[in-house]
This record gives sequence, structure tokens and C-alpha cells, in this order.
Amino acid sequence: MEAGDRGVNGPTAPGPVEQELSLQRGNEVGCDFGIDSNAVEDRCGVCLGDNTSCETVYRTYNEQEGFGYVDVGVIPEGARDILVKEAEEAGNFLALRSVGSDEYFLNGNFIIQWNGEYEAGGTTFYYERSGNMENLTAPGPTNQPVMLQVGSSFHRNG
Repeated sequence: MEAGDRGVNGPTAPGPVEQELSLQRGNEVGCDFGIDSNAVEDRCGVCLGDNTSCETVYRTYNEQEGFGYVDVGVIPEGARDILVKEAEEAGNFLALRSVGSDEYFLNGNFIIQWNGEYEAGGTTFYYERSGNMENLTAPGPTNQPVMLQVGSSFHRNG
């Protein structure tokens, strides 16, 4: 063995096996990857952050009803804790589309989908419609932007 080499019994960095064993013993691993660490991500996704590195965006869409899709805004890459909800009943439907193409993830091509989970922007969106009220939530973070649209005069799928 050369000077500076470490043998089998020498110090090693914790690997998956050590982490797995520690977790099985009831230890917690924080966002800083420290065992028994209380480190957590803030609402912005920053480990040990102070909630100041992101902003909450509030928008109200008040356009008149029409036919087809209208862009409401882009849900940007990195968005977290996404909540889109109707303030009052409307004859419109929420839709999610790729920013770079005409690919729809939710309520595209004039077909309204059922309540459920829909993958878009690298996260899972949860779509719920009850009567004429809708909401759309996602934990994020998104890894690519997603276009939020409002569409009207559709037919329900099924």
C-alpha cells in the first residue's frame, strides 16, 4: 500500500448503505443531508432558507366568455405550492399546455378531462372540478414552464 492510500477499514464517506441503516434506526436526514439534522427546506425550496428568495404571485383573470383557449399566464420553472382556483362559477375550463409546443397536459383539444392527477412541467397537478367550480394544485417544483389557459365551449370527456 502506498502512503496516503486507505485500506478497507479506513475512513469512508457515508454511502447509501450507511444512510439506509441510519434511517432504519429512526434517525432523520435533513435537507443538508446531515443525519439527525433538523434542517428543512423553506417554502421556496431553499435548505435552511428564510422564505425570502421567492415571491408569491396572485393574479385575477376577468375576461369575458368566448370560444377557444386564452393564455392566462406562464407557470415558471421552479414554481412550488401551485394553487389555481375559480373565485366564482364560470362556464370556462382550466387547461395546461406546453410553452414550447401545442401539447396539452390537461383539458386540451376541446375535451374536458375527469378529476385526477396530470403530469406537466415535471410535477403532478391535481385537477378537481365540482359543478362549475375548478381548482388545480401542484406541489412542484416545476422543471419547465407550463402555460395556464382558460377555455370555453367544450364537451366533457366520457
